[in-house]
Amino acid sequence: MTADQYRKKIQKCDKSALKKLWNSILMGKTPGWDNGMAFQYMIIRAFELEKNVVTYPYEVLLPGKLRTLEQIDGVVYLKGIQLPILIESKDFNPNIPIDPIAKVRGLLQKRPTHLIASMFVTSGFTEPALYNHTLVTDRTILLWVPDDITVCFKIGFTDGMIRKYRFALEHGKNVLNLKTDLGL
Repeated sequence: MTADQYRKKIQKCDKSALKKLWNSILMGKTPGWDNGMAFQYMIIRAFELEKNVVTYPYEVLLPGKLRTLEQIDGVVYLKGIQLPILIESKDFNPNIPIDPIAKVRGLLQKRPTHLIASMFVTSGFTEPALYNHTLVTDRTILLWVPDDITVCFKIGFTDGMIRKYRFALEHGKNVLNLKTDLGL
């Protein structure tokens, strides 16, 4: 499938359909979607349904070439405050090591400083990844685990993002478990 076909397919989903898709993703059963694509597009669509401006996955090409320099999973401009957020999604079975977080940090380094990132995963993060992530604070990368995503189907993805961002601002930490924070 092409990126445009994926976008058209996910834009047919309302919140209820997205929640069903999320459950299918957690079970590892997403027929009609290539590996990881259902999750990638679901995250962007969830923010779009809440009236945020979004950019669906796209490629950044090398200047004058038809070769890909970067593949971006999406961008969300949070409504009201217009906070730009680079989105990275990882649909992996094992917990995520530091390498993908470092890759996102590299993407942020090439962009305006007011851009933050959020990394959504279907598993979790390794302890070394979380530890190393807390040591490097030059750019904000908010980490999202499955519990956070499930909670956002109740409270809204925009509200979840604002809660995580405020926590990072107030406490200097890029990791907030929404389920624990809300007492759910």
